[in-house]
Amino acid sequence: MKPESFIANYPAQTFSCLASRFKSYKVEEIDGHLYIVGAGLIDDKQKTFIVDKANSTEMLVALLNLYEQLTPDLRGHVDERITNVDEALIMDWCIRYGTPMESGGSDGSPADEDSIWRRYGKVGFRIADFYARLYDLYDSYMLWRRVSCNDTSKANVHADRTIEACKESLHIRMLTMDVRLRPNFECYPPTITYECGDYMAVAKAHMFFLCVSSDAPYVGVCEVCGKPFAKMRKNNTQCSLCQRTKSQRSRKGKRIAEQALKDAEERTD
Repeated sequence: MKPESFIANYPAQTFSCLASRFKSYKVEEIDGHLYIVGAGLIDDKQKTFIVDKANSTEMLVALLNLYEQLTPDLRGHVDERITNVDEALIMDWCIRYGTPMESGGSDGSPADEDSIWRRYGKVGFRIADFYARLYDLYDSYMLWRRVSCNDTSKANVHADRTIEACKESLHIRMLTMDVRLRPNFECYPPTITYECGDYMAVAKAHMFFLCVSSDAPYVGVCEVCGKPFAKMRKNNTQCSLCQRTKSQRSRKGKRIAEQALKDAEERTD
């Protein structure tokens, strides 16, 4: 079997990362910066989070939707402009999924010896660092929409750029992925796990596969509300909420038509 055929038949099956999950989160000012810190560690240790590349883009979609819910134009001014609602949205996301990343010291470096864990015994992340990575992820998504979907809507900041320029920008963004490959020869056929630094790296790796593949995992843009959603089938055009609304309207219309026919038959009798 040729190498290109082998790779096509046996792609990576999963992404994984270590992540801490807490019962609750709170905002604290540490070293002059705003952090979200976990409280009440679940299981008393970090756990390996695993996501099936082929079946789930939930993590990516959840982060994209979170970005759309936050106050616009926070980049570069997070500590000054972020609202209590923004903080609550991020903490609710953390409770549902886990800590998306962990910051180091005052400069945000995970390797900093002056980290909040070493100094204060706390696990959390600087909100400005998280937003910067969230912005990078969302901007990559909008570049993908411009390149792959020819999206020229007003909501896309890249609508006026050429496709070639957007391809180059997307290429540069994808070069910053924090991913390592781990083969597993204990099964047949062998599999490959993409080991990521944190949840944000998992989402960006998903974004990469979205950019280079027309197969699953796949994120769609709802034709009704315009929001990103995880596609269960290639021909999905609407998110689950809009699809349910459409189905409800269809069932209601059918019931009205059936009742009208029944009433007409009764009047005829």
